[in-house]
Amino acid sequence: MSDKLRKIITVLLICVILVCIYFIGRDLMMSKKEADDIKYIENIVAETIDEQDDSEFGLASYKALKETNSDFIGYLVFDSGIIKEPIVQCNNNWYYLSHVFTKDYSTLGTVFIDSNASIDDTNFTIFGHNNSYNYSVKFSKLNDMITDQSYYEENAHFSIYFENEIRDYVICYMYYITEEEYQDYNFTRTAFGGKADFEDFIGFAARKNKIIPLDGGIEYGNNFVTLQTCKRWASSIKVIAVAREIMRRSY
Repeated sequence: MSDKLRKIITVLLICVILVCIYFIGRDLMMSKKEADDIKYIENIVAETIDEQDDSEFGLASYKALKETNSDFIGYLVFDSGIIKEPIVQCNNNWYYLSHVFTKDYSTLGTVFIDSNASIDDTNFTIFGHNNSYNYSVKFSKLNDMITDQSYYEENAHFSIYFENEIRDYVICYMYYITEEEYQDYNFTRTAFGGKADFEDFIGFAARKNKIIPLDGGIEYGNNFVTLQTCKRWASSIKVIAVAREIMRRSY
């Protein structure tokens, strides 16, 4: 091997090492921001919940988080505890893809409601990142639920704490959707033009369903919420969970 070729290979190896160091450092920094953000939110909730109440969240917690971030709109808690996330909503669907709750930049983002939806719609969609390296982040656990019936059954129920009420949900459908399928089927639809229109919409979810629902499906007239994340190791494919509202109650 010539000295010139050896030098070229050495330079290339150094470049590869530097690039790897950059990405490892970036991921470590993002993980640190995510951990700090989670701890910050947990501390606010812990300091504001009523010690006499078994609730995961209280009205005082809501007010405290709202004061911290005016985009805060609700707090999502799975009964099993696998997901506990503040939910935000702003005037676009890109900002919180790359900013944590405290608005620091992070590729792990924040769980957010579709900017085109309202919590008063028949259906509204909540987006949350998957992290293929840290399965505890945001909506990553949905990837485990869709592939394991027992795990789904253990984690099918969740609640969302809004300002004036608590809404309880049960997941009825979980399926994958590709970018091509999304061109013809909009899972983020908020309203329907009658029973036939609704049944056409929900029929798609029922046909593609990967789970056996615990408590039936979703019928015309029900309110429901859609959770969306990316498939683990295949971000162009989305994991969709559709949950029926089963109760509204006060704090």
